[in-house]
Amino acid sequence: MKKLLFTLIVLVSSFTLFAAVGPVYDSTDSTDIPSTDKKAETVVSLDFSNAEKAEKSIIFGFSSSELSRGDFTPVKTPINSVSLALQDANVNGEVYAINEEDNSPVYVFYQIINGSDVNVKISLSGPLNYEESTDSGIGWTVKWGENSSVSEDSSAVNIITHSGSNVKNAGSYKLSISTDNLAKTTLQSKEYKANIVLEINDGN
Repeated sequence: MKKLLFTLIVLVSSFTLFAAVGPVYDSTDSTDIPSTDKKAETVVSLDFSNAEKAEKSIIFGFSSSELSRGDFTPVKTPINSVSLALQDANVNGEVYAINEEDNSPVYVFYQIINGSDVNVKISLSGPLNYEESTDSGIGWTVKWGENSSVSEDSSAVNIITHSGSNVKNAGSYKLSISTDNLAKTTLQSKEYKANIVLEINDGN
């Protein structure tokens, strides 16, 4: 019993000494503070562990220049619009409009610091069309990577996939934009427009 009591006293004393190291050191404190504890401490934390409360930075958008993998330099070349240009008819008499990747490049870029999973999906707002149109418009497709694409009549798909276990992730994807065959489309003397949309996938 005495041995147990002695052990408890030692433990209580240890906690008392540990507790003496706090955010303020006061030399006039009457507590007998060991010389090793004559200091003040406060905890500084940067928490990526809680998906709901974690500190986070999520930046993504469209740029006319490539963002190298792992590059968190502020993007200085955002773009509001992309112009398509007609290609010459091919041997089958097909005519397409594309973004000229040398003269009019477009990238989806992302810079993410987050301890939870983040997915960003890409979609098209609809066919290329003009205001007050009653036509069906022009079908078009956006491609990136080796086999990834989205068209005006398909569901949104993930283009950016960030794993919270890696916390930090940055880079870009070059987009290739092309219309359907314009030789089979009724065209008016109008400006045809539609949007490429990026948004965080709330389901993940």
